[in-house]
This record gives sequence, structure tokens and C-alpha cells, in this order.
Amino acid sequence: MPDALDTLRALAGAFTTHPEPTTMSSDPTDHTSPDALADLEAFLCRRFKAHVTEKGDSTIMRGVAAAFGVASMLGVGVPSSADFLTRFATTLGPVVFLPSGMPKGKRRTMLLLHEIGHVEGFWSEPLFYPRAYLQSGEKRAGFEAQAERGRIEGAFLLFGDLPTADAVRAFMEHGYACDAPDITLAQQLLDIAATAAASGVVSSPVGLAVRDWRLARERGQR
Repeated sequence: MPDALDTLRALAGAFTTHPEPTTMSSDPTDHTSPDALADLEAFLCRRFKAHVTEKGDSTIMRGVAAAFGVASMLGVGVPSSADFLTRFATTLGPVVFLPSGMPKGKRRTMLLLHEIGHVEGFWSEPLFYPRAYLQSGEKRAGFEAQAERGRIEGAFLLFGDLPTADAVRAFMEHGYACDAPDITLAQQLLDIAATAAASGVVSSPVGLAVRDWRLARERGQR
């Protein structure tokens, strides 16, 4: 059943972010304390009409985890039940499901920056976005690249981090049911995004939101 397997693999990647990629760190800024990052999370949720919860609190996510556990044992390229619940973030519509037990901090923020990009994409085209994500590898790759651009820009603004060349090359290689040309296109888009971010160019909705939040804090408005 190749079509069914492709759909299952797409669901594994459907609005799902892999753990924080390897980065090259610079000195932290004064916008990275746990309290500041919690304030940023609340700001992003308000701006993009997002709701953040934990996977362990969701009956739907526990059901998906159980299905993935069975599929993983059958050799389908999806996360195990435990990995799905504790290592991956998943977004469905405006709801972001973060790994169970994840505290406030850099890793949570890095995951959230990507997932909020999917929420923004959903609200921009609520009928088209989910269907296109599941049905088209090319669209899925484009949506993932756009969401990851938000994370790249946000991470650079907050932490001075940029993805390594290896992290860019590894992006979307597993779990997204995309053809090689689509994956290559996404990787090229991220290489461009990282180069632009290093030059101070911020263009994604999430990156612009992080910049607005930083400016507001610097001006004492938050």
C-alpha cells in the first residue's frame, strides 16, 4: 500500500519539528532568560492566535503516538511512541503540541519558533494549508522551509545562532515523505535563509515578530 505508507510518513512529519538542530553559538543576549523566553512565547501566541499545550495532555496525541508505535515496529519510517511524545513538537491547525515535560528555555523556544510558523501558515489559508501539506511533497517541503526560516531568523535574533552546514543538509531527510528534488529545494531555501539572517535580513512573519518583541523590550514597552 504505497499510498497509505506515504500518507503515514507525511503524518509523521505533518507540522512536526525534529529536535533542535546543531548550531554555532555566540554570546547570549539579555533576551534569553527563562522569564524573557516565557514572555516571548506568550507574545507569539497572541500575535499568531496559537495555543500551546503538551502532548501528554492530549488524547489525540496519545492516540497518534500509539499508532506510530505500531507502525514503527512494522518498519514504517515514523518515530516510536516514546520519541513522538517526548522528542518532537507537532502542530495541528492553531494548536502546538510540545513534547511532554518540556520546561521553559532555549530548546522549547527553538521548537516553538518553527511550530508557530505552521500556525501562521494555517491561518493564512486554513482550508488549503492542511490539505496541501498532506497531499503534496513539494508543498510540504516549501511549508517546512518557510517555518524553518522563521526559526533560523528568530534563533539568530535571540541567541546569535545559525544552523551548521550539516544541519541544513540534514533538514527533511527523514520522516517527511518527500522526493529528493523537493528536499534539495528546501535545503537550498534554508541555506539562503541562513545567509540572509547572518546579514541582518529578516523577512518571515515569525522572524519579524521576534524582532518586534525585542525592540519593544529594549524600549521598555514589555
